[in-house]
Amino acid sequence: MLDHLGREFLHRALTSYDVFVHLPVEFPLHDGTPPIVEHFRVLSDRLLLNTLHAAGAPVRTVSGPLDDRLAALVALTGA
Repeated sequence: MLDHLGREFLHRALTSYDVFVHLPVEFPLHDGTPPIVEHFRVLSDRLLLNTLHAAGAPVRTVSGPLDDRLAALVALTGA
């Protein structure tokens, strides 16, 4: 059931969007009780990228400080 839903979500995303922008998390989780553990964060990021690449989806990774990310996003959208 989950596999079927995943394929349906992927199909819907691929037919709805021209490009996917990956904004990797580039800061450590805070001390205390983080919302997720680092291992899950890394695995989910890898799964997302692997799935998009395997489907042939165009993926652009935008990283760096906030101002750099915003400039790259504006450049990607042609705005």
